[in-house]
Amino acid sequence: MNDRAAPADNEAANIPGGPAPGETSSAAPPPTEPESSVALADVGERPPSAATREPPEVFISYRITPDERVATALQRLLESSIDPPPSVFVASAGGLTPSNIGYRGQLAHAARSAKVFIGVLSKESREREWIFFEAGAAWGRNALYAPVLLDVSPEGLPDSIGEYQATRAKDSDDMRLLVSEVARRTGRNVRSHFPQRYSAFERIVQAYPNEPDATEEPPLVRMLTLLFSKRYEDADALAKKLIASAATDRDRGEIAVDACVWDARKNSYEKLETLSELPSAWRAESPHYHYGSSGFSVGRGRGPRSGSRSRS
Repeated sequence: MNDRAAPADNEAANIPGGPAPGETSSAAPPPTEPESSVALADVGERPPSAATREPPEVFISYRITPDERVATALQRLLESSIDPPPSVFVASAGGLTPSNIGYRGQLAHAARSAKVFIGVLSKESREREWIFFEAGAAWGRNALYAPVLLDVSPEGLPDSIGEYQATRAKDSDDMRLLVSEVARRTGRNVRSHFPQRYSAFERIVQAYPNEPDATEEPPLVRMLTLLFSKRYEDADALAKKLIASAATDRDRGEIAVDACVWDARKNSYEKLETLSELPSAWRAESPHYHYGSSGFSVGRGRGPRSGSRSRS
């Protein structure tokens, strides 16, 4: 590996290389923190990350503008696809918090505890010095370093970074492999139904560097994204709105069934009971109902708990 990509331990932990003048990155915030402060201001709009509660296991680095949307979408993808969710550090999404420890100290703590470093790379950031420091930090600690590529190909990476197995953000198979490796490195399991979980992330990277049009996201996908992000009140409200506006029993059934199946607040028996209580017309018209109810019944030797009633 290139000598410049293998800094001393204290140097790697602080990731001090920093972006070029006038540029900011998650790995090296500017001393006066103007852009970081703007990014931190909307953290309340997102579900709190596990990174704010325990030492981070995954460190995601990125340029603040315009790559923050990709970094936070990647954080949500990892946390929703891996069981139990790993602690993922994204500086502007709960990673950096008000504290008696400055942002450099918080970054150092996150880097020291990380088992996985993921660099969100674009044409603009691929040559930046902080990329090499982070790769060096991972190399020096035998941690995983994974470049996630936006608008750049593996062939377009610098030689020292090109040695790593790159992940193309727009390739679902590549991203599935990355999620599996992150799960392995953190001693966890990968949840099923990855394509549904990947869809919200895909919207962000397909629109990059622009912000995706909110009207492009199907309402049902939006509801599932809210459930995966544990924004249950928002998901419940959207489900009720979609059911009320649905034109057919089939549509109403699909929305109600999906909202139940992907609700992590309920165990299998509770989900089975909820499904059995849906109006019979919805159940009859919904293909997802038969799939979901069969899945929750397999291996349990009984149907829903006593006392449940079907409505018609």
